[in-house]
Amino acid sequence: MRTSRTLALAGAATAALAAAPAAALADGPDVGDPSVLDAALAGDDTIAETMRGHTRARAHRRLLRELRRHDRRPSGAVAGLTTRELRARTRELRAERRAEARAAQAAEEAAAAAPTGVLAAIAQCESGGDPTAIGGGGLYRGLYQFDLQTWQSVGGTGDPAAASVAEQTKRAQILYERAGTSPWPVCGG
Repeated sequence: MRTSRTLALAGAATAALAAAPAAALADGPDVGDPSVLDAALAGDDTIAETMRGHTRARAHRRLLRELRRHDRRPSGAVAGLTTRELRARTRELRAERRAEARAAQAAEEAAAAAPTGVLAAIAQCESGGDPTAIGGGGLYRGLYQFDLQTWQSVGGTGDPAAASVAEQTKRAQILYERAGTSPWPVCGG
């Protein structure tokens, strides 16, 4: 589609130049010279102005199609917008879609990270559901109140209370699969 429009404009430019008298071409600019685009095509418009107008119209149609596809307003509401307004609304819609995608991803990650079943009950009992909780005079840390030795035995590194909920839950799941609820004598039973 783009090629056919470019060829049509090039054909129009060639026709305009061919219509000029041969003497004017001999005295005028070289055909390869960009100033040829400043020659009048039809009426007062130059070839360059006509080409810019087609480019602006094509951009306007593209933005209008994108808005109609993604905007929640009726299509008639965007039909009368200028190109500048269409660009601004398109930027707003793109930002909204990115924010919605980030929120959906965060919710999905939170749901995946949140403990369920027995581990949820242990986490609630041990730390009140606080992944940064520190108890036992600093000995027990995080959502499941790991001591450092137990944390490291299930592949954890660093401070359990500084790890993400997903990481803590993953390590608690490993421990639960190995030893059941016995590592949590008060809350596991």
